[in-house]
Amino acid sequence: KIVTPKSIAFMPDVVSVRVDDSTPLRIVAELDNQRPFEIAPEVLDWTSFPRSDYASLNKATLRVKGLKGTGEDREELAVRFAGREGRAQLQVLAGPLRLELTPGGSVEVPVGQQQALQVWATYGDGQRQEIAADRVEWKWEPVTGLVLQSGVLHAEQPGVGPNKLTVEYQGVTSNEISAVSATG
Repeated sequence: KIVTPKSIAFMPDVVSVRVDDSTPLRIVAELDNQRPFEIAPEVLDWTSFPRSDYASLNKATLRVKGLKGTGEDREELAVRFAGREGRAQLQVLAGPLRLELTPGGSVEVPVGQQQALQVWATYGDGQRQEIAADRVEWKWEPVTGLVLQSGVLHAEQPGVGPNKLTVEYQGVTSNEISAVSATG
């Protein structure tokens, strides 16, 4: 006997995701007088999903990744299962208001050693989040003796620098730091 659910729904029905981040989607079915149960991704028939310039949807894992802020608008999500339809709104939150490259100021790296740099994004809601080195664009003029690789400075020769360094992420540029190699 095939049981038809009373309803299906996204939980929650308004989904928010930041640009360059992803979040899981939860879709449940409810039977009469029973607790809701999650619906397997492979049985869902997608009838509406976000435009590809705003978000990417992985239907197999039920994850959505934000690509571009939707502003005040929202993208519609809709699925069908066993003759029922569930809908949700997707809001993609814009990029950071501010980027901070740390440690700040002047960074002195002894020859033969390395210094990891971190990138922090501050969003409009006040949340502060570290951004992985491979997700930002590093802006600096390469020099012999001081190497930047995956967000880590390596000093190979003494007395190199100062070399100015910033990062860019989603159209926002960080503070500037100065990198030098020291003796020792």
